[in-house]
Amino acid sequence: MFSLKEPLPRRSPLWKLPQVLITPHTAFLTAKVWERHYALFADKTCGGIWREQPLIELIDKTKGY
Repeated sequence: MFSLKEPLPRRSPLWKLPQVLITPHTAFLTAKVWERHYALFADKTCGGIWREQPLIELIDKTKGY
């Protein structure tokens, strides 16, 4: 069973799973927050893959974030 604590503990096994995408928690809501999040997520992940560009803003596990 994985911990659901936030922030995710450094020793959580989730950090080592290659099929897991870890995203930040957001604690605010606006009228367009989900629309913006989905657009940003799609552009930075799927959009980059489809355009055969490297993913950006990846987690630097050596820095812990």
